[in-house]
Amino acid sequence: MPPRPRRHSAPPPAAPVLIVTGVVAFVLRLPGIWTVADAPAPEELRDRALLTPHAALVAGLALIVVGAAGRRPVPQGEERPARTGRRATGSPRPPASALRRAASGPRPSSPPPRW
Repeated sequence: MPPRPRRHSAPPPAAPVLIVTGVVAFVLRLPGIWTVADAPAPEELRDRALLTPHAALVAGLALIVVGAAGRRPVPQGEERPARTGRRATGSPRPPASALRRAASGPRPSSPPPRW
């Protein structure tokens, strides 16, 4: 009987990093809105300069949302895969010799015929 995949109780390690990065980006860029808005510059220049803080705020909020979505628990009755990626099925890895043979190309089964 194959072993059952483990259910992880801890959130993925990337979720807290995304949330913290989003909060830091949001907090550090928020004062830039008032700084640029109060600058004595032409209106068109101020509008263009405000694009960067607004884009950073949107990106910070997006990171917070993505990090919060990654922390959601697994729905009841569903199992989280033990691994992700190409080999998530748990199939055994082929031996290194088979990988080398596959990388070197097909081997000729017999010498080419002489005509």
